[in-house]
Amino acid sequence: MPSPTKRVGGLPLGLALLHADLVAARSALKSERCGPQVPSRARAAAEVLACLEAYEAVLTAEGLPVPPAIRDELRLRRSLP
Repeated sequence: MPSPTKRVGGLPLGLALLHADLVAARSALKSERCGPQVPSRARAAAEVLACLEAYEAVLTAEGLPVPPAIRDELRLRRSLP
C-alpha cells in the first residue's frame, strides 16, 4: 500500500515548499523596488520567475491545473526583459 503524500496546509509538501519560496521571492522583489540597486532588483525578479516556473512544473507533473493568476504572472514575467 503506497504511503499517503505528506501535506502542508492542504498542499502536497513539495508544492507547499515551493509556494513558501515563491512568497519569499515576491517579498524580496517588493523590498528591492524601494531601493536604488537595479542589479539586485533584476536578481529578485529572476528569482520570482524561477519560483513560478518551478511551481508550474510541479503542478503539471502532479496533473493539477495551473491557477490562472500563476499562468498570467508567468506570461507577464517571461515577456519582461
